[in-house]
Amino acid sequence: MPLDYRSVYEKIQTFAGKAQDIYAAQDQRSEEALQMLHAWAEQGEELREWVTTAGQLYTPWRAAMPTHEPLALA
Repeated sequence: MPLDYRSVYEKIQTFAGKAQDIYAAQDQRSEEALQMLHAWAEQGEELREWVTTAGQLYTPWRAAMPTHEPLALA
C-alpha cells in the first residue's frame, strides 16, 4: 500500500499548529509565574505565616518555608 504523502503532510501541519499553541501557552504561563514571583518577592513574612497556618491546619501538608531573603534574590 503506497504512502499518501498529502495525508501525512496535513497531519504534520495539524500537529505543528497544536505544538505552536502549546508553546505559546507555556510562554504565557512562565511570564505570569515570573510576575507573581516578583510581586511576592518582598512579602516573605506573610508567606511564612501562611505556610505556618496551613501546616497547623493540615499536618500532612508539606511546603518549603520562605527564608528572610527576598524570593527573587537570585
